[in-house]
Amino acid sequence: FRETILASVPKLLERLRELIQARNQYKTLHVGLFQIEVWDFDETVYREAVLNALVHRDYTSRDTVQIHHYPDRLEIANPGGFAGGINSDNILRHQPKRRNPVLAEALARLGYIERAGIGVDRMYRLLLRHGKEPPEYRSYPDSVNLAIRNPAFDEGFARFVARKQEEMGAFTLDALIVLAYL
Repeated sequence: FRETILASVPKLLERLRELIQARNQYKTLHVGLFQIEVWDFDETVYREAVLNALVHRDYTSRDTVQIHHYPDRLEIANPGGFAGGINSDNILRHQPKRRNPVLAEALARLGYIERAGIGVDRMYRLLLRHGKEPPEYRSYPDSVNLAIRNPAFDEGFARFVARKQEEMGAFTLDALIVLAYL
């Protein structure tokens, strides 16, 4: 199945949500008094990824942002490599670099994005918190590819994190990375 979406950002995001959610499944975890829905592909995660692709793409290129939905992953590719010294190894620590600051400001004023530098952190945090793999970035001179994987999630880890967050408050991203690694 292939669909080309030429629409405003709100319509593009809604159509993309419809397409992904049509095949998106979730499992409900019961942790204490709470229920946690762990989706194959979390809407907040893929929305952040798409908005990042739109904001940080190279608009001098005639190529388009491409989104591929496979049963085991979502892949999002945008034209242009990483900007300003950012690469797949330092993306969490490098100062944010906006390739298209006017577009970023417009999307922020419309409520689609928040301040610079929290989108990637948010994706990592949500995926790790639910016992999933972090997003995987691959950079090429003319594009950046992001894979959001849908492996069987670690239910025990997701329960552990939920219980501990209830007791102690939210984990920092660094703590989640270390816990997931261990």
